This record gives sequence, C-alpha cells and structure tokens, in this order.
Amino acid sequence: MQQFQDLHWAKLIWNCDIPPSKSFFVWRLMHEKVPTEENLMIRGCAIPYMCNFCCRHVESSFHIFFECDYAIKLWSWLAGCLNLVLQFTSMEDMLKLCELNWSTKCKITITAAIINLLNTIWLVGNQARFNNKFISWKSAISLIIASNSLTGNNLNHLALLNFYKCNIDGASCGNLVRASCGGIFRNHNADFAFAFAEPLGVASVYFSEICGAMSAIEIAYSKNWLETDSSLVVSAFKNPTKPVAWSLRNRWDNILFMITQMNYIVTHIYGEDNQVADLIANHGLSLAFSTSWLDPLLLPMTLCLKTK
Repeated sequence: MQQFQDLHWAKLIWNCDIPPSKSFFVWRLMHEKVPTEENLMIRGCAIPYMCNFCCRHVESSFHIFFECDYAIKLWSWLAGCLNLVLQFTSMEDMLKLCELNWSTKCKITITAAIINLLNTIWLVGNQARFNNKFISWKSAISLIIASNSLTGNNLNHLALLNFYKCNIDGASCGNLVRASCGGIFRNHNADFAFAFAEPLGVASVYFSEICGAMSAIEIAYSKNWLETDSSLVVSAFKNPTKPVAWSLRNRWDNILFMITQMNYIVTHIYGEDNQVADLIANHGLSLAFSTSWLDPLLLPMTLCLKTK
C-alpha cells in the first residue's frame, strides 16, 4: 500500500468539540474533493457554472473560500475579532492560525470558527445556486457565531472577541397589570458592561418580554447576542412577520430594520439561568422612570451581589 502522508493539520480538524459533519467538509476541502465547478470539470462534468458570489471567476476551491469578495469580508471579520492581519497563499495557511500561542480554549474556539466559516461559505453558495436565495455576509457572520456557540460542551459561551451578550427578562405583577422589563449586557469574558430597567405601566407578560428585547437592541445597535427565557420572544425574531401588539407595531418595524444592519443572535435560556435579568426586570416594577447603570457597584445591593 502507498505510504500515507503525515498531515500535521488532521488533529486540528478532527476535534471532539466540533461536529464531525463540519470537520468532514473541511477534510474534503483540504484534499480538493469538494464538488466545485473546477473539480467537476476534472471529473468530466462540463457544467458552465461560475462563482455564485461574484459571477466573474471560475468556481475553484481557493477562489470561493479565500479570494472572492464575499469570502474576504468573512475572513476580514474574523481577523478583526482576533486583532490579526490574515493573508493566505494556500489552504494550509488558515490552519496554521490555530497553531499560534493561544490558550487551549481559545485555540478550540478559533479552530471551530474557521471550520464554521468554511462550512457557511459552502452553505451560502448552495443556497444561491439551488434555491435562488442570497444570504448577506452579515447574516453569514451571525450563522458562524451561532454555530460556534453550539460547538462542544466547552463552548457554551461564545468566546470570540468584540461581542456582547444581553440577557433580558420581563416582569409583571399579573397579566394586564403593572409590568416592567430589564436586561444586563456582558462582554465575551462575562464581565459587566451595562444594565437597564424600564417600567411599562399596565401591560401583559409577553408585552414586557418583547419590550425588553427591543430596548436591548435600541441600546446596543451594534454586534449583539440577545438571550431570553421567553420562547415566544425567540419565536418572534425567527418569524418577524408574526404580529405583535398593535401599540408596539411602529417600534417593532424599526427594530426589524435595525437588526438587518447588525450581527446578532437571539437564543433561549431557562429561567433558572436567567436570574440576574429577572431581578433587574423585577426591580423595574419599583421605578418611576427608565434607569440604566454603567457601573455594577451602583446597582441596588441585591443586584450588585448577583452580577459578581
């Protein structure tokens, strides 16, 4: 039998923290086995396809994953997260990035981000080709981040830089009585960044939950991860045409416009893991007007202890 190559990057790709299907795609890519137009022509398939992203170049593996403007935007985003300048002359160059002097958790996170980025490019290309559906590069970044957040038990919290998560909650003394909402922003190290609470007057529980989500987006209007213990709120963002209360319609339409210009994720969390946001929202019931905190030490004592 022919002696197999000793592939130094193999252990990086095959990792228990990364889904095998994602790793398998990159394995095929590294071996030039992904069915791009160039590879299909080598196999005898004469298919007159061009790059689905730029429609100017032949669809080669290196072009669609590294040279195309769409791919360059995704790699530039990752380079900004890592505070590095990335320049690839071969596919192996990208995996050398994982071999830098990172901490163990950082190395796994960066490897997962690279693998998810490559998988996302292929997904977006197939959506454009077979479903005539084009996914913007900003939406693609959100897909990469969402995939990374679900990668392995060690990555339950997103570890990419320059990303903030806001946990939100609503509070009500009972349906259609006094209500409020609140939220807390944390950075990728789970350090306190900002908190807010807002009394809402007479409102339902769902009304207060959706107001908390909208307030968080209005405050941030940048790169965000929104987490709530309301599955209805998560459903509203996944199906934005789903009607909300008529009194919120104009504000909701503005929010939908804002999030088209943002890198964001909306995820569900169980109530017992969302205690700080719950306490802040309940504190809003006692407030006369909207309040925000930039320093955790200025929070009411019960909240201050919980944020530490």
